Amino acid sequence: MKDSVRFSELEKAQKTLSHLRLDYWREEVLYSFQWWFLLISTFVIGYLWWKFVDRSRLRNIVLHGFLTLSIVIFLDVLGSELHLWDYPKMVLPWGSRIICIDIIISLVFMMLYQRFRVWKTYILISLLMALTFAFILEPLAIFMNIYIKVFKRDNDSILIHIIDRGSGIPAEILKRIWEPFFTTKEKGTGLGMMICNNIIENHNGKLQISSSPNGTTIGIILPLNK
Repeated sequence: MKDSVRFSELEKAQKTLSHLRLDYWREEVLYSFQWWFLLISTFVIGYLWWKFVDRSRLRNIVLHGFLTLSIVIFLDVLGSELHLWDYPKMVLPWGSRIICIDIIISLVFMMLYQRFRVWKTYILISLLMALTFAFILEPLAIFMNIYIKVFKRDNDSILIHIIDRGSGIPAEILKRIWEPFFTTKEKGTGLGMMICNNIIENHNGKLQISSSPNGTTIGIILPLNK
């Protein structure tokens, strides 16, 4: 019988994860192009909202925005905790790590609320805007390596895609990528991919890599029940 998890173990794991997130954020995210892009976009859209907001209805508009932001943050954090999606380039290392996009969404819906006063029209336009976020802005975020999806493959496993939009891996290198001690780095060991593959296989998973001149996709398949 499997031992139950103690709260102290959860607390220890949470502290470890918190430190890892902070270290990753400092080393890989802070001051990156994506980090600046998110901040600048938020300030620009926030400035435009403040410039054109109807101040005679400011209280109602801000209340609507606050409710929208609360819902978006809740769903954002919930999806991350359930591993439905994650953010390689996050604004903050904790909480709603993509808070800038959450704020942008609330600002956009405040603008719509101000412009369309009839509820039927507002709902219709909001649905169209939601489709725009889902089918245009979400792929853009994936392209910029801001956002990744975790895809459920079937009832027994999940498929995680990590996508890079660089120049891809040359075919001659891709053929040898699993070879121990093969590396293209001056101080590399050539063991990184082998270790990653062994870790995933030890968890009954699979690691897949495909590449083209338009970028590289890494697929990680992991079982849900093992």
